Amino acid sequence: MKKLFFTTFALIIAAHTGAQETDNIPYILTEVEDNVYAVTMTDEEIATTYPKEWVDNAWELGVKIPVGTVMFENDEILITAGCGTPVYVEQPEGVNQPGGNRLSDIHEHFPNYTGYVNGGSSIPEKHWTGNEELYTIVDAVTDNHGIPFVYPKVNGTLKFGAFAGDNSRSIGIYEWPTDAEIEEQIPGHWIDYSNFRNDGGALDVSDAMVEISVGELNAPEYVEGKVTVGRVYALIAGGKRNVNIHQITFIPDTETSIKDIATSTTAAPTSGKIYSIDGRYVGSDKADIGKGIYIMDGKKFVVR
Repeated sequence: MKKLFFTTFALIIAAHTGAQETDNIPYILTEVEDNVYAVTMTDEEIATTYPKEWVDNAWELGVKIPVGTVMFENDEILITAGCGTPVYVEQPEGVNQPGGNRLSDIHEHFPNYTGYVNGGSSIPEKHWTGNEELYTIVDAVTDNHGIPFVYPKVNGTLKFGAFAGDNSRSIGIYEWPTDAEIEEQIPGHWIDYSNFRNDGGALDVSDAMVEISVGELNAPEYVEGKVTVGRVYALIAGGKRNVNIHQITFIPDTETSIKDIATSTTAAPTSGKIYSIDGRYVGSDKADIGKGIYIMDGKKFVVR
């Protein structure tokens, strides 16, 4: 018997329906330089811009953006809150700062940034393998931790960064499955992910279950990958760990539009070659490959 799922796009439509009355509210993200988006609003600006309920829901440390609310949009990209998404900002002197020393770490690298998206999920951190199977936001959401959704309007490269101090954490870009893929019980997949600890090499990772990237002390970690118009991507941090997503970047490849994709009549090539999700050629016979998610002739399929 097939499992029953709320489809990705049905959930997205429902989310946007619930947020229609907030359409005229300013975006929480700003284009700080070409193709780079971050938080630059002050605590005072947030308090006078957003509904009091949104500010109260973030414990007056910023604002909790309701699911479906647009966080930024231009001709190339749409970013929304995939779930209730807290955004914390620098507080007045003498008030406890959100994220402890994380804002200081952010300021050291990006002096004009004032805050961050508080990332997290129900997916345990540190031990991601790349085989995590998600179908909708329901599989990842957890209270008081945000998951931005990105809808590219042209093909391009999507990237985001996060600070986690000297803690072990995980972040990644996940491509949600289409309704047709969900019907066939084909989950989404990571475009890129990283298990990391940026402590300058102080952590012994010799017996870690998975490879862990060890970076410069208190530096940000980044993940990036190619994304396609017409698909939906989630920016996910592992666990209920308050990972500080400080920056989202989208570099367009072409001027390909959603209309161009929808009206294209060019047939996809049918080579019969099978590739892994990360692009490795694995053969042409499904009987000879192991369990996992693969791509053949432009379509995903699962070997169980």
